[in-house]
Amino acid sequence: MCSYRGGGVNIHHGWGTIVLAERIGENFSVYQNVTVGYGKDGKPSIGNHVSIYSGAVVFGGITIGDHVRIAANTVVRTDIPPHSLVYGNPAVIVH
Repeated sequence: MCSYRGGGVNIHHGWGTIVLAERIGENFSVYQNVTVGYGKDGKPSIGNHVSIYSGAVVFGGITIGDHVRIAANTVVRTDIPPHSLVYGNPAVIVH
């Protein structure tokens, strides 16, 4: 079960999208073919104002900070600090 607080969940073209998180903050946007879910150490916690674009995978007991954008086809398996843009496989943080 996910703890969701606040408002503003936008699911754009949600086909093939799976979201299973420990926590999701306000103003969360997710696009098609995204997977957010379990890793061997748990589920992600997602901050406020986060966008995850097409084909991205976010998994494990990690924390995604506030105001983060995760680019298309990015694989995230480590914590992401607030106000970041991440891309690639594995994810590279760009401020």
